[in-house]
Amino acid sequence: MNIEDFGESFVCSTLFSCFYLAIIYLFSLVFHLFAMFFESVFDYEDDENCPCGFIIYLML
Repeated sequence: MNIEDFGESFVCSTLFSCFYLAIIYLFSLVFHLFAMFFESVFDYEDDENCPCGFIIYLML
C-alpha cells in the first residue's frame, strides 16, 4: 500500500463521515421543525397529562 492509496482512502472516509454528519444534522433539523410545529398546533400547557411533547422531546 503506497501513499497515494492511503490518501485516496483517507479522503473517501472523510467525505463519507462528513456526508453522514450532514444527514444526521438534516434529520435533527427536520425533527426540530416538527416539534416546533406540533408545539404551536397543540399548546402543551399540561405536560404531565400529555406525553406527546415528552415523546417528541425524546426523539430530539
